[in-house]
Amino acid sequence: MAARIAEEVGALSDAALRNISEIYATRLTSRFAQRFRAYARLQDWMAYPWVANLLVRRANAGSFVRSQLEALLNESGRPDGLLSLPGVIRALLM
Repeated sequence: MAARIAEEVGALSDAALRNISEIYATRLTSRFAQRFRAYARLQDWMAYPWVANLLVRRANAGSFVRSQLEALLNESGRPDGLLSLPGVIRALLM
């Protein structure tokens, strides 16, 4: 992403470099903020062994939790799928 931005701008002055860093930060945030929040939330939950054990049991028992965790880890699914209130309810029931 940074290389594409630099390529778009071309020869750079100091002001342009500052502008690029702002553009990069904005694009990075807009593209990955939701995913980073989901990872942080999952990391917070994994601090509790009972939550980790529950997720493992549910992943072994059915396909919903397993598929949601796989999608989260390989970045192919929506980060809010399992980590939302409907996702947690579904994980407990399925």
